[in-house]
Amino acid sequence: GINAEYGCAELRLRLISMADGAPRSLAYTLYDVSADPRLQQVLRWLERAVIYAPRDSSALCQLAMFLEKTQEPGATDRAEVLYLRAIEIEPNNLVALQEYAAFLSERRGDIKGSEKVMARYAEVAKIEEHQ
Repeated sequence: GINAEYGCAELRLRLISMADGAPRSLAYTLYDVSADPRLQQVLRWLERAVIYAPRDSSALCQLAMFLEKTQEPGATDRAEVLYLRAIEIEPNNLVALQEYAAFLSERRGDIKGSEKVMARYAEVAKIEEHQ
């Protein structure tokens, strides 16, 4: 299924990073997709997941998270569009809200925007905590 498709992509990314001696956390790794066929495959899996399930906010978020960590031209702008689509489709997606807030702060330098998104995250988390 589609969940397996992007689940495999995420797992493959972690294995590639560990095999290459990268730290377990991928948060600050920038990928040169054009130089690594394994990463090209991961990108294809994630893109295919979005094609097959264009309204799956998790798939959109996974692709955005991957793209923001690449050196590909236009990847940052494309990642932002995907985060916004994920949040539009599922406004209470805590992962999308958290990742988009981090993206705004780290990639765009938009602290106020990040704080606004994190305020929304806190609202949603509080509501979900009481359900």
